[in-house]
Amino acid sequence: MVLLVINFFVAFCLFRVRSLYSQIERLMKILVLVMIFAFTGNLIVVIFGALDSEAVQKTTSRKSDLIPLLGMIGTTFSIGGAFYQGYLVREKGWKLADWKKGLRDSIFGICVLGIVTSFILITSVLTFHGRADGFELKSVGDVAKQLEPLFGKGAKVIFSLGIMAGAFSSFLVNAVIGGTILSDSLGKGWRLSDTMPRVLTCCALLIGMGVASWSLSGGSGTVTLITIAQALTVLGLPMLAAALIYLGTRKELVGERKVPKWILGTCWLGFVVACSLAVKTALTVWDKVSG
Repeated sequence: MVLLVINFFVAFCLFRVRSLYSQIERLMKILVLVMIFAFTGNLIVVIFGALDSEAVQKTTSRKSDLIPLLGMIGTTFSIGGAFYQGYLVREKGWKLADWKKGLRDSIFGICVLGIVTSFILITSVLTFHGRADGFELKSVGDVAKQLEPLFGKGAKVIFSLGIMAGAFSSFLVNAVIGGTILSDSLGKGWRLSDTMPRVLTCCALLIGMGVASWSLSGGSGTVTLITIAQALTVLGLPMLAAALIYLGTRKELVGERKVPKWILGTCWLGFVVACSLAVKTALTVWDKVSG
């Protein structure tokens, strides 16, 4: 019922909210600020002794698992987001003269999210790594324990609200990306104000709701499903990276419209990384399924 209500609300926003892009952008800024303050404060408390020193003892040896790592890379190494920037630039009405502003915004955003990610990883290591009490991460509630140094018993509530907000924004944005690109590829429009991108976005949301409902009904563990789903996103990265290289090397891009070599070099590096991740992900998932 909750999934149905949330998806209905999102569909309503897609078709009824004006200036949808600006609303999504404002929402993402708020979520990022909340994440920065929450995890920065928690990390400070952890570092300066709020973490029970007896909880972290001698490191125990465990078999390495690459799926969570690949899932994290699939989430942060967002070639899909980079591909969609072309649509966002057109939504904003930017011209060629605005490219420096866009570059500054991109660098700032990457640095901020990189710092937040590092804070989360450091906090997780200090909180969970090497625990000798047999503690394992089996649910989202277990992961929320990393926020207990600052928020105490309210950590689960805070973390759950953060997960819900992050999931809401992420699945909406990702669905919009998929719906917009599919609509544009079919020649049915690319603006968020067009009908077909919104219809296809709703289709993507319905598919996601179906998978989530299956998971909650006992089809698979929630944490396992999340990590595998994030890891599988890596498989589509090479195609998007190749598309970016193609778009940046077209013959009609001459003069001031020609893409700088250092940007193309970065794209090629991303393509190589994407192919390596895709192969590694496929092999790792295959080992898990067959073994």
